[in-house]
Amino acid sequence: MKNFIYLILICSVLIGCTSKEPHEKEVAFYSFNGNYLSADKCMDSMLIANKHEKHDWETFLLKNIEGNTYTIKTKENIFVAVDTSKSNRLFANQSKLTKDCKFEIMFDEKYERLSIKAANGKYVCIGKDDILTADSDKSSIISSVFIDKGKNQTLNSYFDDYQLIFLINALLLIFLSILFFNFRKKINLSLVFLLLGGILLRVFAVSLDPYLNLWDERFHALVAKSMLENPLKPMLYANPVLPYFKESWSVNHIWLHKQPLFLWQIALFFKLFGYNEIILRIPSLIMSSVSILFTYRIARLTCNKKIAYYAALLFTTSYFTIELVSGKTSTDHNDIAFAFYITASIWAWTEFYFSKNRKWIICIGLFAGMAILNKWLSGLLVYAGWGMAVLSHPIERKRLVNYLNIWYAFIITIIVALPWQLYILYKYPIESRFEYKYNTEHLYKAVEGHSGDFFFHFDKTLTIYGVHFLIILVALLLLWKTMKRYDYKIAFFSFIILSYLFFSIVATKMDAFTYCISVLIYMGLGSMLYWLFEIIVVNKKYLAGKIYSKSFTTLLLFLVCIYNLNLDKIQYYHSNYQKNRDNYRTQNSTHSCLYKNLNKILTDKNLVLFNASQHDNISIMFYSGITAYDVPITEAIYRDFKKRNIKMATFDTGDLPDFIKNDPEIVVIK
Repeated sequence: MKNFIYLILICSVLIGCTSKEPHEKEVAFYSFNGNYLSADKCMDSMLIANKHEKHDWETFLLKNIEGNTYTIKTKENIFVAVDTSKSNRLFANQSKLTKDCKFEIMFDEKYERLSIKAANGKYVCIGKDDILTADSDKSSIISSVFIDKGKNQTLNSYFDDYQLIFLINALLLIFLSILFFNFRKKINLSLVFLLLGGILLRVFAVSLDPYLNLWDERFHALVAKSMLENPLKPMLYANPVLPYFKESWSVNHIWLHKQPLFLWQIALFFKLFGYNEIILRIPSLIMSSVSILFTYRIARLTCNKKIAYYAALLFTTSYFTIELVSGKTSTDHNDIAFAFYITASIWAWTEFYFSKNRKWIICIGLFAGMAILNKWLSGLLVYAGWGMAVLSHPIERKRLVNYLNIWYAFIITIIVALPWQLYILYKYPIESRFEYKYNTEHLYKAVEGHSGDFFFHFDKTLTIYGVHFLIILVALLLLWKTMKRYDYKIAFFSFIILSYLFFSIVATKMDAFTYCISVLIYMGLGSMLYWLFEIIVVNKKYLAGKIYSKSFTTLLLFLVCIYNLNLDKIQYYHSNYQKNRDNYRTQNSTHSCLYKNLNKILTDKNLVLFNASQHDNISIMFYSGITAYDVPITEAIYRDFKKRNIKMATFDTGDLPDFIKNDPEIVVIK
């Protein structure tokens, strides 16, 4: 035993002797715009911030000498130094440690940036051409150097500790749910575990990005925040001091680009809990969690409890749902809300056909109206399936009461959805008429470049469900075979066929357009799992023994959930783990840190901020309440604002004109 301990100690010493010098830390640095700093050998190893990927040239060794004094070396052990003979630029060209290789480095926790002072007494900044120079008298913000918090790419996870807690506990609860379903046959307990696991997965989703995503999420956030003052006046620019086009949803004042219900929901949560990107995503978390129960109940009434459980399990671990809840995917919270109300209307219709209780007619009408108040007339989908179910039945189509039931529900839908349409036509005639016209253009024109062929949405099943459309087609055939009643079959397949047919014909294509009937697709995939297990796993010809088959089923189901969740893809898009990354995540994380603290720099909320990064003006207005634009101050704007006595501020990207530099009243953020 002693010899074994001695051997370990000797190995430890040998390993220590071959390791890097003590206190040497491998790091990467990046600029305000997310570009990595590189010791570019093509430019005499000059330090420049223009790389989107992190390789050896973008990796440095940081060593503390004493106090706040550090040295910075390349991975080839070449020191970085300031060269006063070359405009105070930084080069990685010193083989020996000299005074020019020493830097005083301090970490600014407020903005999560580094203040680096070189040996010449000047601060290091990143200039117009992304070149690092030590020539600033004070540490600036947007020309600062930031340290990459990402871990080594050989590690398995880039999620932080809190995210991992949510994720691991969610997966544990889901596994327990599968275990109880297969071994104990306690469906209610299984559903409780499944729902709790689904909620934690969605908490994990809302915590993924500490900033407002492009495109839609930041616009939705700002408009919802404006509704705190007046729910009936959705605004993008609350104070539009520059001329704007009422027809342009990305720059206008009154914002009617989307129907208002999901924005009202977000505004309500802002009112109750304050506004930030986490609260913004809570309504989506709640709606997608409740949809788990909708999925189970719809499938339970129309198929059987096993298919219902499998469908709910697949929806719980849906990768695409996680992306929508996180706000990463375009149309984000709008499509979650739309899918929720479409699913709710289908659930209410299923309950009505199952029980014949006419109270469900009211629910159908309410939910269909709410679906319209999220995504316009496609919210009427439930009536298409309902009508087909009546017309296809030789007896029911002759009964007047069936048409009256549809009419009663439709009247309720009109009562819910029509007042807002009339209100905006009266109050905001120009904007509303344009948006109605714009919605119609989606049918025959690929608006904003969102084009695709007829098979676009069929191809997108790989993105949404993780399987090829042909597999989904087989799954739907099995669903048809499994469903209990003919009217259910007609209605449900009408929902699916009409959705795919309509969105395949219209010219404008976006990934999430068919997501509204995802619950029905998951019912089909649940049917496929059911037939797979019934024919292969449970059948004693293939697997002997009940315990063995249940264990196999449990393991297989959990592996299907892991595949369905697609953690690798989530990690790729929502962490620093990107082998071929662009600077999107780094830039947004860095910028949002500044924007959240902008009121500490610009104490006067009445001024107007210019020269923000493209579309960052929307995030700035959300976080700070300051009117902001992503255009520079032109001479015409400058003269106009001076006449109107409007105060100005601007970001300095290194190319400010003299009339701004010479005006001390303009606040310059460097």
